[in-house]
Amino acid sequence: MNLLAKVLTAALFVGVPALMLAFQWKDFAVTWRFHRRGQRVRGEVLRITPGQVDENAAVHYAFRLPDGTVLHHEYSETHEDWTALSPGSPLEVVYLPEDPRRSRPLGMGVGWARTGFWMLVMLGLMAGGFGVLLG
Repeated sequence: MNLLAKVLTAALFVGVPALMLAFQWKDFAVTWRFHRRGQRVRGEVLRITPGQVDENAAVHYAFRLPDGTVLHHEYSETHEDWTALSPGSPLEVVYLPEDPRRSRPLGMGVGWARTGFWMLVMLGLMAGGFGVLLG
């Protein structure tokens, strides 16, 4: 295998999966932090912005901190269907007490199943890439 083929193989089967694995793990770590340290409060839906063909729908909501401060946020990290909600609907929200500017609707984020699946896929691609490069 010539040098160019080795570089392309390393980039496609090792570099890209490693990058995807890092992004997946970061998303999972954020979700886990919300799960462990997040405070639950009742919020209110302000409006729903429907997603276009290649965009996520967004739910805009507000919630009140224990000190009375009202925060307005938006969540659009997934292809969730927010049509069951309407302006004025209650919404369970979880926020980080150390940084209340970070919040999300309860139950949103990346779970173990999705993270585990993508970790196996990416590690398999990386093992195959190493196998081709070393074999």
